Amino acid sequence: MRYLFLLLCTGGLLACQSNDAKDSTADMGAVDGMAGADGMAGEDGMGGPAGAGGAAGSGGAAGSGGAAGSGGVAGAGGVAGTGGEAGVGGAAGAGGVAGGGGMAGGVLMRYIIPANAADPNITEFLQPNYIFLDTRVAPQNRLLVFLPGSNGNPERLQKFLEAAASTGAHVIGLKYNNQPSLARLCRDQESSCYETTRLDIIYGNGVRVDQAHSIVNRVKTLVQHLHGQHPDQGWGQYVQNDELVWNLIAFAGHSQGGGHVGLIARDHVIHRAIMLNSPSDAGGGMPAPWISDAHMTPNESYYAFIHSGDNGDRRLQVYGLFGFDTLGAPVNVDENEPPYDNTHILFTELETTNAHGVVIGDDLVPNDANGQPVYAPAWRYLVGQGE
Repeated sequence: MRYLFLLLCTGGLLACQSNDAKDSTADMGAVDGMAGADGMAGEDGMGGPAGAGGAAGSGGAAGSGGAAGSGGVAGAGGVAGTGGEAGVGGAAGAGGVAGGGGMAGGVLMRYIIPANAADPNITEFLQPNYIFLDTRVAPQNRLLVFLPGSNGNPERLQKFLEAAASTGAHVIGLKYNNQPSLARLCRDQESSCYETTRLDIIYGNGVRVDQAHSIVNRVKTLVQHLHGQHPDQGWGQYVQNDELVWNLIAFAGHSQGGGHVGLIARDHVIHRAIMLNSPSDAGGGMPAPWISDAHMTPNESYYAFIHSGDNGDRRLQVYGLFGFDTLGAPVNVDENEPPYDNTHILFTELETTNAHGVVIGDDLVPNDANGQPVYAPAWRYLVGQGE
């Protein structure tokens, strides 16, 4: 495999690393409300102790087969020129970007971009977004945006993001205003608090989050930034007339993030709505009212992946309120392979100390005999492999 890893930060191109090296970025604590290696966290809407924060990764290394020039970054098999950036299998000229010809088979590209590099009006929750594009597979001309759960950062969800990119989708792991948890924000409040709070985070209605810090603006400005930096990679199709092209975008999310996905799918026709161990919005023992609302995205575009030990029965009831439980019986991914009877609800019963986080967290998902995440086939199915 050939990889081209391009790290973009506020000050521009900083470093290049091989597939085997870790980023020189510190872990930012618990992911998606779930613990690091030594802890176990509760889920959004349920409470529970947060795990220990993560440790800083080791410094990055040079790209595979390439050497960085002055101010440049080496790609797989390519050499960056002065102030330039290596393209797919090509060599960048002075101050320029290599064309898209390149090596047969393509490469997996990763960009690490803090939100304020795309929009200087964003001044908080600046942990970097992680973007993946795999040119080794045919492009699907659709964007997958992943929303982590409470306190989560895309840095620790890269196995999922890479698997999603292997379907041919453009992939963004988005950092957004995901602190504190919805359970904390809506404690002792009417159940309608969940909808009000989520809409504020999604659109920036000014309750706690302004428009610049909203999920919508973060996605839009990041896509525009990527298109400006890489105009030949297809990012521009997802924003037209300064608006997101919703029907070309799939949203996926874990815990708090999955609830945001549900509301986005209610208000827009999106390509897919994918919810992992979510949502958990409830008051007085009843699901929040918004879950039962009519939604613009059709039932056929909803998918879910849960762990049976993470309130699995309750989640199935919630998916019944959404209406996509009728599209096939839940299928156990531990015992079956894609296409899982073409169902829309997948589950796992894998033994774990963190049933809430194991469906997504890099440090929780075990590998198979080939060294690949055991859930990679399920993740690709959820995103829509081969569409």
